Amino acid sequence: MIHDSDRRKFGSRAIIGLFQSRPHIELKIKFLHRKQTTMYLQCYINEKGEKVYTTKKESPLGLATESAHPARFSPDDKYSKQRVLNKKRFGILPTQGAPVKY
Repeated sequence: MIHDSDRRKFGSRAIIGLFQSRPHIELKIKFLHRKQTTMYLQCYINEKGEKVYTTKKESPLGLATESAHPARFSPDDKYSKQRVLNKKRFGILPTQGAPVKY
């Protein structure tokens, strides 16, 4: 077992070197200091109007990219009443528009 005092004294790389003869211990120590990074998928619309996926925060055109993941859905919609009232107020409810031609 490696104690924190040994880590401070030798550093993580030196401790890994101590266990070169025992590779199963070396693997455990290597993964102790690995930072977990997360990359979020982003997207932007290029000049041709196509959706392009990337991990960068800015498109080549200099515009900010959008998240490629949809918003979370909750069946418990807390604000549905307010949403319907606003749509009714501004006349954009589906029942207030022109009938759909099939």
